Amino acid sequence: MEPIDEKFVIEKDSALLAQDVKLHQRPFHVVMAWMRSKGVAGDLFDRRIWDPLMEVYRRLYPTGDFSIPAILVGGVAIRDQMYLARVDIGYGTFSVEPLKCIEISQSELELAFKHYPD
Repeated sequence: MEPIDEKFVIEKDSALLAQDVKLHQRPFHVVMAWMRSKGVAGDLFDRRIWDPLMEVYRRLYPTGDFSIPAILVGGVAIRDQMYLARVDIGYGTFSVEPLKCIEISQSELELAFKHYPD
């Protein structure tokens, strides 16, 4: 199987950018378009397809964030301060630890619970 070439990625990425498709979404669209154009069926996350694609994307956007954003963003009040809380998207079976979703340092969280256990 031939790898996705940089010219194809740049062409499709430019069109997606013009449509205001977010950076983390564009590799999925590009790989699907490439698979359709080549008549390739199967897993779009196949490393033989995905790794060369992401090498190109990392060259194009060296500081780009390709991670999928949190599925839920909210706030948590601790004492009189608000902290962001994010619940990320997960695949498979796993447990969510609510306290780890809060954007607060471990030391500040421990201090809050120590002095304000309510």
